[in-house]
Amino acid sequence: QKKPEQVYDLYIMSQCPYGLEALVSFRGFVEAFPELEWNLWFIGTVESDSSLTSLHGEGEVRDEMLWLAVKELYPDKWVKFIELCSEELLNSSVAVADLGLDKDKIEKWINAKGRSELAYHYTRSKRLNINASPTLLINNSPYKGQISKLRLGKIECAQKSDGPAFCD
Repeated sequence: QKKPEQVYDLYIMSQCPYGLEALVSFRGFVEAFPELEWNLWFIGTVESDSSLTSLHGEGEVRDEMLWLAVKELYPDKWVKFIELCSEELLNSSVAVADLGLDKDKIEKWINAKGRSELAYHYTRSKRLNINASPTLLINNSPYKGQISKLRLGKIECAQKSDGPAFCD
C-alpha cells in the first residue's frame, strides 16, 4: 500500500454549527478523492481532575463519545453517520436509530472506552493548540483557506498527475 501524499485532519466540536458546516464541505471533498487519508478529531479539554469539558457542555462530550463509538463499532456506516449528523443535522441518537445500529452495543462501548478515546482527541487538540471549530491541518500544517470541496480539490489535484475525474 502506497503512502498518501497528504493527510487531512479536521478538528471540530460536534455541536458547533460552523464545524458541522465545514464537515459537510469536507465530506464532499473526501468523496471526490476516495484514496485520501483523512481524520476527524474533536476539540475539548481534559481538566486536572481528568473530567472532560467541551464548549457546548456535557451533552457535546456525550455526543462525541457516541460519534467515536459509531466509528469504532460500525466503520462501514461511519461516513453515512457523519453525513446524517452534519448534512441532515440529525441528533446523533436519531442518526443511530435511522441507521439501525445497536444502541446497547454503542452504550457498552461508551462506558468501556468512550472517556479514554475522547480524552485522546482532546489532549491532541490541546497539544496542537487547536481550540477553534473548524480547524483543518494538512500534513500537520494549519490550512487558512475556506474549507470547500473546490479549494481543497485544487490542492489535491496539484499533487497528482493521475488524479480522479474531479481534477478534470
